[in-house]
Amino acid sequence: MKVKTVVRFVLFILTLLSFIGSAVFAWSTYVKSTQPIMFYSGRLNVEAKLYQLIDANYDGEDPNNEYIEITEAYEFTKLVPGQVFSFKIEMTNAGTIPGYLKLEMALNSLSNSDVFQHLLIEYNYPEENLVSQNIDYNMLFFQNKYLNPGLANTYTFYFNIKVKPELGNNFKSLDLVIDKFIVTLDQVETT
Repeated sequence: MKVKTVVRFVLFILTLLSFIGSAVFAWSTYVKSTQPIMFYSGRLNVEAKLYQLIDANYDGEDPNNEYIEITEAYEFTKLVPGQVFSFKIEMTNAGTIPGYLKLEMALNSLSNSDVFQHLLIEYNYPEENLVSQNIDYNMLFFQNKYLNPGLANTYTFYFNIKVKPELGNNFKSLDLVIDKFIVTLDQVETT
């Protein structure tokens, strides 16, 4: 009889272990089949367009305030003392999240640095402060300008390149090439 009891006990233990194993397997199978949790990041995308004021006499003013988009290389030729070349850059956050806008200008490394002392760049940033400085190879106009997403949220940056009145006769056969404007939109950190 003791053998029967031992056999029953062993069978009971084996049945109990198989039941517990089935329950654990069913639970782990259930855990593995739950729906995934997904995180979607926002998208940063900045669109920028460069325009020049249509200004026949290069005084920096046009009664119609009309601008033409510049889509290819632009050359400054036959510069005369006192000329003003007026531009604007329209920057739009075409992404889905807000960002901090940054604008830089880079000149071609072959540009003659003797020209720099005869040209000024003027702009307002923040909007109420006039900044006037000599052109240089790399210039930072502004950074950390908050820009919400959406095509309706466009920031327009106006600037002038002025030829100084004291240009003189030494200013000949020199060139200045603006390689590019660098527009950067950095993601805003949330707290």
